[in-house]
Amino acid sequence: MVAAYFTSKEYLDKNPDVVKRFTAAINKSLTYASEHPEEARAILTAAKLILPRWTPEISSASTHAIAEMMVQDKLVTVKPDVAALLP
Repeated sequence: MVAAYFTSKEYLDKNPDVVKRFTAAINKSLTYASEHPEEARAILTAAKLILPRWTPEISSASTHAIAEMMVQDKLVTVKPDVAALLP
């Protein structure tokens, strides 16, 4: 997993359409990049770049690993509750 996006429940409750459209746009871009790797490389300006596997699915294992690294690297003092963050 390369990245993840989060929002608050308050924002989601007040702006469900924005969140729905944002999620659809991100998923569409991930699918497009995955299906068009040469175009993605050109945009990233590195022809020999090893591309990640872009997918709209959220990896629970990756999210847990990132949370652990956040504590290890002292970005946070307590590991985030990953289960509460994931849909």
